[in-house]
Amino acid sequence: MKLEDIRENIDKIDDDMKELFKKRMIYSENVVSIKAENGDVIYKPEREKDMIDRQISSMDNNILAEYIPFLKTVVSVSRQYQYKRLVELGKVSACVDIGKVDNGRVHLMLQTEDIAGVLSIISNYGIKVLKINSSDVNDEDNIFYIDIATDGCEKDVQALIYQLGCETDKCVVM
Repeated sequence: MKLEDIRENIDKIDDDMKELFKKRMIYSENVVSIKAENGDVIYKPEREKDMIDRQISSMDNNILAEYIPFLKTVVSVSRQYQYKRLVELGKVSACVDIGKVDNGRVHLMLQTEDIAGVLSIISNYGIKVLKINSSDVNDEDNIFYIDIATDGCEKDVQALIYQLGCETDKCVVM
């Protein structure tokens, strides 16, 4: 098989994945509508773990290490979409107080054991991290100070702050 043939097959698979992604996001839209109506939470780590465990149970071991982050990314993007939809539907009021925006920066204080996950969430929104510091008071506090670039009223920033508030131990806009 020639390289061009392989690339053509990969392009076909990518086209199929795009269509499946669109279908998945339609279901995510349905999920967020039901959750918004019922006041249910978006982030359900046990549900995500069960889904990932189910999917990896029949995966070839030689690509398992690559498949797990692929699944986690799909789930993360779906959650992000759901948080954004909640903001668009007016189901949350996560708008940053304009008085707390400092020269296009929002200062956040986060308490989390998963700073890599937090940075991944911020990155998925396409929001720039300007500065990050950790607390030197007590290493066990897991407190981080993050400055992000924003004007404070973008829906993505609202959804991001709402998501961080739901998925970290503590999120304070300073």
